[in-house]
Amino acid sequence: MAVLSAPVSWLALLLPVWLGAPPPGLPTAIGMRADQVLLGTERGLYREESSGWTLVLGRGGVRDLAYAPRGTLIATAAGLYEWPLDASTPRALPLGSGARVHSVAVDREETVWVASEVGLFARTAGERAFQRRIDIPTGEVMAVRALAGRVWVATRGTLWVGGTEGGFESRLRGLKTGWWELNGAVRTDSRVLLCVPRGLWSVGEGGADKIELGVGSLRGIALAHETLWVASERGVYAFSLRGLSSTGSSIALDSEALAVKLASRGLLVATRRGVAVLPVGNPGGGRLALKSGKAADPDVHTVQRAVLAYLELSPARITRLDARARTAALYPQVRATFSLDRDLSHESDQDQTFSSGSVRDLFSRDSEHGKSLGLDVQLVWDLGKIAAPDAALSVSRERRQLIELRDQVLERVNRLYFERLRVLARLAALPPERAEERVELELRIRELAAQLDAWTGGMFSRLASGRPASLRRR
Repeated sequence: MAVLSAPVSWLALLLPVWLGAPPPGLPTAIGMRADQVLLGTERGLYREESSGWTLVLGRGGVRDLAYAPRGTLIATAAGLYEWPLDASTPRALPLGSGARVHSVAVDREETVWVASEVGLFARTAGERAFQRRIDIPTGEVMAVRALAGRVWVATRGTLWVGGTEGGFESRLRGLKTGWWELNGAVRTDSRVLLCVPRGLWSVGEGGADKIELGVGSLRGIALAHETLWVASERGVYAFSLRGLSSTGSSIALDSEALAVKLASRGLLVATRRGVAVLPVGNPGGGRLALKSGKAADPDVHTVQRAVLAYLELSPARITRLDARARTAALYPQVRATFSLDRDLSHESDQDQTFSSGSVRDLFSRDSEHGKSLGLDVQLVWDLGKIAAPDAALSVSRERRQLIELRDQVLERVNRLYFERLRVLARLAALPPERAEERVELELRIRELAAQLDAWTGGMFSRLASGRPASLRRR
């Protein structure tokens, strides 16, 4: 048993481009029809439109999709349908009584293969009717996948391989649950990789090996540019085919993948949130792309610092406040007392004298005035506050409120920043003939830049233009 992993030095976590609105139902399959994306859900088949998803077939949940040069094959709970390129709506294809369809595939000879509850059916190019293959035992066939010249079929506990010209043979028998439910298949130069929920089967001339990935239950695989893209319940992972025994892997989409399809525009991934398009070329870098394609655009960390500086939400503010609160008790209180005393007294005496028969009055007066000024200055230390928790509790409450506010601000700014990157990526991948959509995307980019300017006090535009700008608030 081998463990598949890959070096991450050249793998990058790329920002996906999301198509339109969220899916109208739980996705079950994804495919292409010319340049339109088809999305199979539990409610039916939908196609991509500029205004969202449009219902095409509502005859039961879609189980599988397969592309053929003349149209698209649709396996549903209500039966098998074909949607020719020259038709506006799909049409039903009869298989026979009781032939409920599970899976459908088309090989390079344009032979249509159908896995059903009563066996495996095939229709070669130019024929109208399906024929049941008798070299597969009668009974339920769960899945069918076509590779170049070979067809792989899954029945309970067994994986079969065959084709139009030769009969089928059981390649892997006696398999446990999780190792026979076929979800996808790709061919490399020397082997075939079969995707099952528990991992991969690597089938070559010398035999077959189990490969456990450790990324959860697998939903599908795709191969492009020497990179194996694996869709699982934990997301989409990229593995290099050059080093299957080395350690490490790169996650390309951190969202549960329900279906995956390789197309000309990229890797289509159906999730509960919607359909994501991942670039499948060589990423070239080994780091998360936190900038747009414009060399002057600031990275997300610079924008975050500008926002915190402009709104004065930097952690240094609380640090200074905490330091002052801890040393506040060491500073004395200054108490000053001023006093003014004024004294005023008056005394008056009167005497009479007799001399030579005459009376004379004698007066004596005495006045005293007094005034005194006083100034008393005291320095008082309340050393008990050093051990009191009041100041520390106040700072702690302020810190929690500041952290909560800072998280809300950064969450909003991050959403605006990465939404702008997604719109820039969509604009770069837009064909020149879609001029109207290009104008809408350019307006959206300007709107997001204006909102980032509001959060940073105009700093985002100055940083994006390459002009030197200080992160301190003026």
